[in-house]
Amino acid sequence: MSTPKTTTPAVAAPEAPFDPNTGLLRAAAKKHLRALGNPMQPDMRIGKERVTEGVLAHLNGLLHKQELVKVKVLDAESGEAESVAEALCAGTDGQLVHDIGGTLLIFRRNKREPVIHLPGEKRPKPPPEAPKPAARTRTRTIHKRR
Repeated sequence: MSTPKTTTPAVAAPEAPFDPNTGLLRAAAKKHLRALGNPMQPDMRIGKERVTEGVLAHLNGLLHKQELVKVKVLDAESGEAESVAEALCAGTDGQLVHDIGGTLLIFRRNKREPVIHLPGEKRPKPPPEAPKPAARTRTRTIHKRR
């Protein structure tokens, strides 16, 4: 009697987080970033002056440090938050991950020191750990009682 051969299903390689043609985030990466951004409090609030050079400079610094920034547009009317999001993304080379109710989630990859690992991305190898010094053992002399 011959035993039936079992075949293991082919495991598909995970997709890259960015579309190679456009450089935009794929749906799985956006889903991951939305999950990370959900519990976050807004890092920035944009008031009545909307997008200024100071706002863009501050957002650039936050994106460089954190990669994912939550922005609240105050008193946003319908369509106004979208135009603010476009201006912020254009001014910082960021990508809009999510826009709901005047709250924006903007992502920009830090190419030198990535903070957030996206699904489908190879994780960098951690640097080798330095060898730990040998632990000192304490010897005790046991004396017999007389």
